[in-house]
Amino acid sequence: MSMYSQEFKTELKKCNIFKIKSPKGGHYNDRFELNAIIEAENEAQLLNYLERLGVCHTVHNEEPKQWCPPPIVLNGTKKWIEYTAQCECFGYKTCVHIGTTNLTIEFNFNSDNLYEVSINDLKRAVEFEKTLKLNGFVS
Repeated sequence: MSMYSQEFKTELKKCNIFKIKSPKGGHYNDRFELNAIIEAENEAQLLNYLERLGVCHTVHNEEPKQWCPPPIVLNGTKKWIEYTAQCECFGYKTCVHIGTTNLTIEFNFNSDNLYEVSINDLKRAVEFEKTLKLNGFVS
């Protein structure tokens, strides 16, 4: 199904936090993405969100050798969050990106095709948004 079909547009209108990100093109080798971002009010809430969402992560007291996002400061102490990007949140397969400087969790719901967003991705996103709302992540 085309991203420009009426059914696709109708389903997209049901999304409140998920948006389509268009590719920049050229040498970026990027793609259309179906993304949503939730924000935490503070570092403790960010860690709480990761736990409740089921994002596999480890909090380090010292900077690990493998890459991690910049540290957060929790109770006056720097902490590094190592996480697995490919995960399942409330039963929905997604790819997450944790922003530690802006305290966000970004979800990418592309599943069928890395370069296009499908109607199935949109339908899953609509249901996931409902789950996020039921669990107090969004209003």
